[in-house]
Amino acid sequence: MTTSNSPSIFPLLAPQKGKLIAAILMSVIARGLGLGPFILVYLIAIALLNPPVDQTYIWKLVIASFIIVLARWTLLWISGVLSHIAAYNILYDIRIKLSEKFGTLPLGYFNSRSTGTLQKIMNEDVEYLELAVAHGITDGIGLITTFIVTVIYLFSVDWRMTLAALGAFPVTVLSQILLFGKIKPITETYFSMKEQMNSTIIEYVQGMPVIKAFTQTTKSFTKFQNSVSQYQNFQTDWVKKSLFPSALFTVSVTANLILIL
Repeated sequence: MTTSNSPSIFPLLAPQKGKLIAAILMSVIARGLGLGPFILVYLIAIALLNPPVDQTYIWKLVIASFIIVLARWTLLWISGVLSHIAAYNILYDIRIKLSEKFGTLPLGYFNSRSTGTLQKIMNEDVEYLELAVAHGITDGIGLITTFIVTVIYLFSVDWRMTLAALGAFPVTVLSQILLFGKIKPITETYFSMKEQMNSTIIEYVQGMPVIKAFTQTTKSFTKFQNSVSQYQNFQTDWVKKSLFPSALFTVSVTANLILIL
């Protein structure tokens, strides 16, 4: 029997499991409530198009819609607060553990790595988890739930209109495949160049007194300028390559109205 040694984020989430579960539940409920006003507007339109109009019934639907919107934003706010508290507690624990680990490493580890590399590990690499924990988990599950519930409801109303609304969905998936299909080598290069740039910036700033003392300003600034220019050129090239799939995604998301008409 073999065991996997691949890293997992779940052990890091375990201490904050209660807050995250509560945040996910509130996010799912809030996203579900987001459909309420649209359904109520649909019911109001039906009532107005079929006289005589019952004003009491209309006002009840309007008030219910207002209450649903208020409840939705309240739940989203509570969900966001809980998920961010959990995320920053996790980030704090990770940085404490990293600091303790650094204290046990041999001096050769630090001699073979630049200040920018260590700064990136402690600050940026850890900070990226905040986006995944505070937003990715709760928002992702909430949006998936909303999509499923919406599709089920629309099929119950009119399956033909629903199929028309989903007609551009394959194109949306294709655009995401084109955009993120080869993301791994790109992100590896991105983080490598960013690490190099950060390292050069930190070394340049920290070494400013020595640079001026030995009149090495031009040489050091050229190294700093080259690292920033390389990073900028890479970013520009990446954006240019992403233009077509990004445009395809935007068009496919908004094209369902044309298909319905």
